[in-house]
Amino acid sequence: MLRQPRNPAINASLLAGLIPLFGGSFACSDLGNCPAGQPDIIIETGTTDREARTYQSAPSWGPRDAFPAKTTVHFVHQLGFAPEVMQSYVSFTAESSNITENAGNQGEWQCIDDNEFVIKNDTCQDFYIVVSAYGSGTQHAPCKCQERQTDGSCP
Repeated sequence: MLRQPRNPAINASLLAGLIPLFGGSFACSDLGNCPAGQPDIIIETGTTDREARTYQSAPSWGPRDAFPAKTTVHFVHQLGFAPEVMQSYVSFTAESSNITENAGNQGEWQCIDDNEFVIKNDTCQDFYIVVSAYGSGTQHAPCKCQERQTDGSCP
């Protein structure tokens, strides 16, 4: 027996009708259960190797730095240049091999300059984070992160 193909117009109409009912219900901020962000955290530890042009905040197995919900973290890398490649990984634990790459608003890069980079956890979930960076050593930020306007532009 041949099966009739579904009508895409009916499926689209059904989906469009359900989105207003459920669309806003899944964001934890809308439910009132998202914790308030903490003051910015400054991390001045980690390993900077200027000769290799690399920075790593902690070994991937830990101990990792706390990355609270709705909080911005400043990693002071002191490479003396703006790294071209930054990577961030998160975990629910401070130590172990349970780690994954950051995705979406788990880790939004806010600013990168010659001495620090700034990343924000814009979710309602606490994590632990490891960041690493490397580059050619030839790129320099147009201004320091502390000098940036609220829209991210340099003065």
